[in-house]
Amino acid sequence: MRGRKQNERLKSGRTIVAELEQAVPTSDRIEEHKKTERKHRFLAFLFVLMFAGVGIVGYLTISDFYGKMLEERREAKSPLTYDPEATIIDEDNRERISLRTKEYIGRLEQDLQDLGYKVEKVTLPTGLMRTLYVDVVGKTLYIKVNLDRDTAVTAEDAARMMEYLDARDLHPEYVDVRVEGKGYYK
Repeated sequence: MRGRKQNERLKSGRTIVAELEQAVPTSDRIEEHKKTERKHRFLAFLFVLMFAGVGIVGYLTISDFYGKMLEERREAKSPLTYDPEATIIDEDNRERISLRTKEYIGRLEQDLQDLGYKVEKVTLPTGLMRTLYVDVVGKTLYIKVNLDRDTAVTAEDAARMMEYLDARDLHPEYVDVRVEGKGYYK
């Protein structure tokens, strides 16, 4: 029944738009459309504002967290853990020996001292990166070491090599312990 009545209305020349216009005037529909559009714009603005706020708060939180973390790291680092007592000679005359190199020399000095040897001087040779020449008190030789190796292992290899040479009454110019587990002398 219902479908037949609607069809009869349409046949008599009326359209759906005409019926809609009779129920709601055009000006009211335009006003309703404007209200809906304003509401959508306002919701979009709120969404963008909320997204920006979350982004700013997140950025501030993260930057504050990392700022505190970096500050704690700076405070926790001591300027020099092992202060080398031996004379350090820079053959390049750069006069700028890094803190890391000084600390390595200090640790190596301490490790050799624990094994019964005292470091007299350390030379940073010209043209060789990450290599040091270490002179030991009472020995005519010097020891070639690599900054990338652990100081305890290097000191142990050097001590074993010097004991080996003393046992065989050999007097080489230098001992090379830059490779782990191997020692060379010349």
